[in-house]
Amino acid sequence: MTKVIIIRGNSGSGKSSLAKELQNRIGFHTLLISQDTIRREMLYDKPGNKTVELIDHLIRYGLENCDYMIIEGILKAHRYGDMLRKHFAGKKNVFTYYYDISFEETLRRHKNKENAEFGKEEMSKWFVAHDYLGLENEKIITEHISLNEMVEKVLEDINFKE
Repeated sequence: MTKVIIIRGNSGSGKSSLAKELQNRIGFHTLLISQDTIRREMLYDKPGNKTVELIDHLIRYGLENCDYMIIEGILKAHRYGDMLRKHFAGKKNVFTYYYDISFEETLRRHKNKENAEFGKEEMSKWFVAHDYLGLENEKIITEHISLNEMVEKVLEDINFKE
């Protein structure tokens, strides 16, 4: 049975860093579904693109073919919530995390990124506080938890042994 890790939060919160590090640590048979990659690179970002539909298809593929699946992105509840709940509500082996950190902290973290393509104004338009999915055992990540601590926490939660 596929173990699913869902990592959500606002832009600049640390989702992609956590997801990539987890994929590196877990390794083989790990599918990483990154909302930004799909939305910006695969489908070319524009209003009305089919990101939700493609993520839905990739999730079905991952559930059938992969030992581990990491889904990461802003994945706002009002747009992606129904699709994610359809697949994962009440299911075992689903580990959901939400970066619930302040706008000021997301802005600070974003400034440290190599690809800081946008600024405070754009980020403030996208920011949604406390955007929980409501899936069972959804865990909140605060700004006081380091990347390394979070990696170890997730690996412990999924009972991963290196």
